[in-house]
Amino acid sequence: MGKRSGTQALARSGRYVRAVQVRPGERFFDVAVDATLRAALIRPDASAGLASPGSLVVTAGDLRKKRFKRPQKNLILMVVDASDSMGQGT
Repeated sequence: MGKRSGTQALARSGRYVRAVQVRPGERFFDVAVDATLRAALIRPDASAGLASPGSLVVTAGDLRKKRFKRPQKNLILMVVDASDSMGQGT
């Protein structure tokens, strides 16, 4: 059997492996809620962004999107010409 190598998937399928920051103006992505909340909590002015005790304000700079990874199939094709014309050497 063959071996599969992993690749970063451009589509929104596969296994969620990490979160990356959203580029300005980027739309239509899967939000990584865990990473987004962590980014909002560790922001230097996070305590200033609290609307009331026990609440948290998430800004656009805190947004993180999911990065997926899926297995990629490898195809190896070997072609051999075994016709009689290859055996005649004149």
